[in-house]
Amino acid sequence: MASVEYAEGCPDSGAGAQLDLSVPAGIRTIVLGAAAPEASGDSTVGTCLIRYIDGSSETYFAGLPLGSRGPGGRGGPIVLYPGRYAIGIRTETVDGRPMVLIHAESV
Repeated sequence: MASVEYAEGCPDSGAGAQLDLSVPAGIRTIVLGAAAPEASGDSTVGTCLIRYIDGSSETYFAGLPLGSRGPGGRGGPIVLYPGRYAIGIRTETVDGRPMVLIHAESV
């Protein structure tokens, strides 16, 4: 969704969506906004790293940087464990660049 908004020129900063997410028991963690092992520098990059219980992992890349949404702007990466979450996703300009800010709450 964030990539589509960005491609369309981010019509209004702060546009976003709410969604429910279930992380199944076969997943150890999902890390949003963490640098891939081969990357260096900014830890708020556009990656989604899924680590499975069996030790394998997959990395996906987003079109925009990802970070946590909290007081004062962006924070570090978001780590999700098996369970249910309410996720809020917003595109905003942070430090002069578009970014996807994510808020995850256990339900």
